[in-house]
Amino acid sequence: MMNDKDGIIPFPDMGQIRDEAAAWVAQMDAREMTNAQRAELHAWMAQSPAHATALRQFADLWDCLDLLEELNSLEEPAQTPARAPGASWTRRRAVGAMAACVAGIVGAGAVYVAARRAPPLQDAVYETAKGVQRTVTLADGSTMILNTDSRAHVRYTKDGREVVLSRGEAHFDVEKDKSRAFTVAAGENVVRAVGTAFSVKVLDSTVEVVVAEGRVKMAPRLAEDHAAGALEAEEDAASVSIEMAAGDNARFNRGRLERLDSLSHAEIDRKLLWRKGMLSFEGEPLAEVILEVERYTDFVIELDDPGLKTVPIGGRFKVGDVDGLLNALAQMLHIEVEYVDEKHVRLSRSA
Repeated sequence: MMNDKDGIIPFPDMGQIRDEAAAWVAQMDAREMTNAQRAELHAWMAQSPAHATALRQFADLWDCLDLLEELNSLEEPAQTPARAPGASWTRRRAVGAMAACVAGIVGAGAVYVAARRAPPLQDAVYETAKGVQRTVTLADGSTMILNTDSRAHVRYTKDGREVVLSRGEAHFDVEKDKSRAFTVAAGENVVRAVGTAFSVKVLDSTVEVVVAEGRVKMAPRLAEDHAAGALEAEEDAASVSIEMAAGDNARFNRGRLERLDSLSHAEIDRKLLWRKGMLSFEGEPLAEVILEVERYTDFVIELDDPGLKTVPIGGRFKVGDVDGLLNALAQMLHIEVEYVDEKHVRLSRSA
C-alpha cells in the first residue's frame, strides 16, 4: 500500500512470508486444525496473492504428506468439528522443522543441478585441412591422431569420454579407465572401448574400423546430444552389435555391417601406414585408390574409361604425391595421363 508520508510503495517482506508459509504448512502436517485455525489461515492467505503462492510452494516441497488437497479446501473457512486438543507445535519449532525439510530438498536439488552443470574436463573441436595430420593428447593421456581433412569433437566428463568423428579418419590409443568407457561416434555407428588402440574412418556413408589392440564393441548410433556431444548406443540389440578383437577390420554402410575380416599384424601396419605419411595398396581397385589419394590433395583424377575402375593397384606412395601415382600408372599399367589443367587430370587406356 502507499505510504502517505513519502509516497513510497512498500514491497512485501518475502522472507517473512516464506517463514509464515513454512510454519502454516508444518502445522497442517502436524495435526488437524481447528475451525479457528482454519479461519486464521484463510484470512492470512487472503491478505495477499503472495501468501497463497508461498503456501502452495511449500506444500509442494513438503515431502511427508500431500497437503495440496487440504489447501484447496481453504477457499472458505471449513466448518468441521474441532479435534481434541493435543500436543501442539510452537511457531518456532514448526519453522525449524519446515526449514530442515526444505533445506534437505533444496540442498539435494542444488547438488543435482551442480552435477548436471559441472564443466566438462575437456570439450574441444579438432580439425585438419587437406594434406595435414595432427596428434592430440587428450585429458586422460590417450592420444588421437587426426588424418587429413578430419574433424573430431572431444568431450570428457567425470562419467564418460566421448568423441564425435564427423568426417575423415582418426587413430586412438586409449588409456584404460574401466569407470569411463571411451566412445567414438562415426556415421551411424558407435565404437565403445575401455583401453585399446583402433582407427575409425568416415567416408560418405561408409565407416571402417581397424582394431590394433584390445577389444571394441560396435553398435548403431541412435542419438546425439548436440549441446554436450553425449551419445547413446543400442546395448541390448545383440543382433546388430558386434564385438571386435585385435586384428579385426570391419566396414559398415549406413550402419549395417558390410564386411568383417581378420588381418595379420603386417596388414594392420599397412592399413595404418598413413600415420607415418605413407599410403600402401595391395590390389585395391583403381577407383578406390583414387578416392584415397584425393583425400590428401585438391587434385581431381578423372577416369575416362569405366573399365579402369576395377584395375588392381599395388605399391606405396607418399601422402599427397599425386605425380608419383600418375607416373606409376603411366609406366606400369600403360595408362594415358591427360592434364585438363594443373589440378585436374583424365586417365584413359593407352591406344
